[in-house]
Amino acid sequence: MVEPKIDYMVGDTRLWVLVMPDANAEIYTADGKLQWAARFSPLHLVSVVTQTAASVGGAPYFGTWGSTTFVFSTSIARPLVAFRSASPIGFYLVSQSGGNWRYQVWTRSNATADVTAYIFSDDPPPAVSGGLEMFNTSGVRTFSLACRPARIVGRADSGAPFSGDSSRRYAVLKPSAYAQRVAIDQGGGNFTIQDRMGIATINDGAGSVTMGFAQYTNYSAPDPVDFRTETRGDLKALILDVTNY
Repeated sequence: MVEPKIDYMVGDTRLWVLVMPDANAEIYTADGKLQWAARFSPLHLVSVVTQTAASVGGAPYFGTWGSTTFVFSTSIARPLVAFRSASPIGFYLVSQSGGNWRYQVWTRSNATADVTAYIFSDDPPPAVSGGLEMFNTSGVRTFSLACRPARIVGRADSGAPFSGDSSRRYAVLKPSAYAQRVAIDQGGGNFTIQDRMGIATINDGAGSVTMGFAQYTNYSAPDPVDFRTETRGDLKALILDVTNY
């Protein structure tokens, strides 16, 4: 039995669709790599939001920095948010209640830099008129040509930066609640509290992303009894190609 196959051109990429007898169609690239399967709904872009940070002055270790708050109200069950900026940025999820999400983003070096958020979802994608769609066996749409899939192209951490293509544009998805508070013994019974945050640097000219720390000296005190180190999240990050998104 010859399995039916449908050829499609998406931009400059040739895809072919294998239609399985159980209706679980699959999409492959010309070199045989699986791109999509009807049995699951991969992440796809649903929204792009750009905001400009406002300067909040200087601080020890941070230098000149700015801040902006992204607030999303959405019916997406599991939104995935990636950020990019020409300035080094740090960000974390401030709060989430129902469909309301609030992210705080800091910009370093360029206090008034633009910051863009890319919101992805694995909810059913939008319908498309006159184009290819795929459904699972329950009749739920899992693919359409209206999709812009999340292009996860690598990862970066403090010891292994991501190196890509300078003609592409990259965004960072990292654990959104990363922060660390640590007590530094200055001697003589004096301790300094430092707040640290994971910072992503996206270098468009080199097509690279590096992860690192920024430190802010919060306050000093002579009594270390209540001092402790608190860490949330991790410094690793996923890198997404958001060129033309």
